[in-house]
Amino acid sequence: MFLIRRCAVLVTTAAAMVAIGGASTSSATASSAVHSAVPERPALVPATTPSAEGHRTSTTSLGGLSVTLTVKPWKADRGAPVQFDLSVTDSHATGALGYLLVFGDGSSAAPALPMYCLAGPGRPAHQAWQLSHRYVHAGHYKVMASGFANCGSGRVTATVNLDIL
Repeated sequence: MFLIRRCAVLVTTAAAMVAIGGASTSSATASSAVHSAVPERPALVPATTPSAEGHRTSTTSLGGLSVTLTVKPWKADRGAPVQFDLSVTDSHATGALGYLLVFGDGSSAAPALPMYCLAGPGRPAHQAWQLSHRYVHAGHYKVMASGFANCGSGRVTATVNLDIL
C-alpha cells in the first residue's frame, strides 16, 4: 500500500508542440503502464545500437532509471513520417513516468502527467510511447529523449541522429 502526497510539478499539455522555421506535425499514443521489477543499474550507461534495417536505438541508464529511444527510419525523405518508440523504466518510481522528446527541428513533445507523488521508496514502473513526426526541411537532426519519474530527482537522456533527405 502506498501513501500519496501532493507535489508541485509543472505539467505540460499532451503532445505540446512548438514549431520553429516552418510547419511540422507530430502525433503520439501511449501504452498502458506495466509494473515489473527492474534490476538496479549502477552508473550512467549510454549505448547506441548500430543501424539495422533503417532503425537506430539509443539507451541511457543511471541508477534505476533508464530511457530507450528508437527511430524508424533514421533516413527519410522530407515530409515522410518518422516513428519514435520511447520507453522509460524506473526501479524506484516516486510518481508517474514521463518524457520530453526534442525532435531537433525546433519542435518537441511531452505527455500530460498526473500531479501526485508516492511516499516511501517508490515502486518499479515501465511506460512506453509511440510518436510520429514529419520533418519539413532536409538536414541532419539530433533527436533527444529525456525520461524521468514525476517527483523524482533523476533524469536521463538518450540521443539518436537522423537524416532527412
